[in-house]
Amino acid sequence: MKLKDKTRTVEIHMQEYRYGTWYPDWSEDFFDAGQLPYDEDEDAYIVASVDYCIEMATDWKFARGDFQEDAEIDPDDRVVTIDGDSV
Repeated sequence: MKLKDKTRTVEIHMQEYRYGTWYPDWSEDFFDAGQLPYDEDEDAYIVASVDYCIEMATDWKFARGDFQEDAEIDPDDRVVTIDGDSV
């Protein structure tokens, strides 16, 4: 999923390993893409802050903040890739 704000554009992919398989990228669902404005020229969703989106995705990977869960989460079972670099 490509996201842009007033100064920066990034591509974020998010996947989770469950039940012996890697699930497809679900970043569009995570960021609720259907509710975001879309820039057709740049093929990117417009957000208020790319940095905030990166922080949210990283918190999900490590089950921090709003994404804390009762069960312990292994961060190796979650992959967040930002412009080709994994978190």
